[in-house]
Amino acid sequence: MKNLKILFLSISLLFIVLSLEAQYFSLPDSIFDDMIGGKYVLDSTYSYEWSVLNHGWMNTDRLFITERDKYGNQKRSKIIKWDEENSKWDDWKRNEQAYYDSLHSHFFIAFIYDLKAGDWKMSDSIFYNRKGKPEFSWFKVWDPDKYRFSRGKRVKFQYTSADLVSKEEIDIFDTISDNWKANQVVSYQYNEDRLLEVQQVKVWKDSGFWRDSLKITYSYNNQLQNISILQEKFNDNDFWENEQLTNKEFDENGNQYEVYKYRWNTTLQQWDNWNRYFYNYESNSLLIETVQQYWENDFQKWINLNKTIYEYNSLLQKTSVLQQFWDAFGNFWLNTSNYTYSYDDAGNRTGFLFRFWDEEYSEWLNIYKDANWWSFFDPSSISEFQINKVIVFPNPATSDINIAINHPFQDCYLTIYANDGQIVYSEIIKNSQVRIDISQFPKGVYILRLVIDRETTTGKIMVY
Repeated sequence: MKNLKILFLSISLLFIVLSLEAQYFSLPDSIFDDMIGGKYVLDSTYSYEWSVLNHGWMNTDRLFITERDKYGNQKRSKIIKWDEENSKWDDWKRNEQAYYDSLHSHFFIAFIYDLKAGDWKMSDSIFYNRKGKPEFSWFKVWDPDKYRFSRGKRVKFQYTSADLVSKEEIDIFDTISDNWKANQVVSYQYNEDRLLEVQQVKVWKDSGFWRDSLKITYSYNNQLQNISILQEKFNDNDFWENEQLTNKEFDENGNQYEVYKYRWNTTLQQWDNWNRYFYNYESNSLLIETVQQYWENDFQKWINLNKTIYEYNSLLQKTSVLQQFWDAFGNFWLNTSNYTYSYDDAGNRTGFLFRFWDEEYSEWLNIYKDANWWSFFDPSSISEFQINKVIVFPNPATSDINIAINHPFQDCYLTIYANDGQIVYSEIIKNSQVRIDISQFPKGVYILRLVIDRETTTGKIMVY
């Protein structure tokens, strides 16, 4: 029974993620983790679910990129879905995108196909300013059984002069009135280092006024690392009351290695232990293991809850995520699920597989997988660096290049591709300035790609 409960939770979490991802059609090169941009572009993705009845994979949907601009950015794509009952492929989703230039998005629009009405209905849209920041976005969730939108969310963004989001006005879709209703206003305040300091939420009351709801305060150390998060709620007595507290510890390499979470005890007016997390890294600062424990108040001690183990290839790309659950009765870690990722020689992610562990038969059960196909495009179509937040000098160069990132960041991954598309260098960047030895690189044009806090910057460097 315990095994079945874990299976249900694992599959539920997976398909919640997949359904949200499918409904909210994401931006180019952000649909999948660990995928590279540069000279290779995604052409199509096939998704499969394991059929227990047929003991084989069933192709459930197919994504096709149908049009690109001269830089390789996606302009149009389409997803078709398999109708098993009628043994045919049906239109399901499509999107359209446009760009100001080679790097900055202008707008993104997605549609869902209404099988009953036989036409397309707009389900998502995002509009960006010239700096690539979203100004206005909305989405609606389609109910395939009722052939209507069941819920939705709309957000209007405001920014500071430093291009940091300062305010979000959030509406929700009301299915009764078939219109948008005010829901929340989220405001953001930053310190002199442009780091988020206070996040405050107000909610709209039906009686016609905005009421404080939630406040989150962030604290930092001298290394600008987020060491504390205090969450407060606005209670029924109209004053701010503690709710949750998170404290973090970092090692000498800047890696987060311990996190403690506490809940506020309103009766005793004190912080009570809740959860704690431990993080282990390889020598190159790659995360290889996380362990979560919870506080057992009856026994007054910490108890293991779950563990996640990460594996990588020689190019620092994630290849496996193993999740385990602590068996408190047997005092051992029990496998629950496994995510595996495969890549081609150029570093493109070609496959993803999700499996669940069957403890009774001691074997992995297939649940879901996808397969990706890529194609090659001329690197001459890739523009020079257009984001002044990153400076690469000298360029052209003969022996060394310097990379300067002119804004705070948490994570940064650097990859350099040769003219034939092969990865010749990769590194996790920890400092805002780094020097790279290129003296052994053959002369020619190379593609340099930086992923900074999940935002990608791509440009050309010349070695002579």
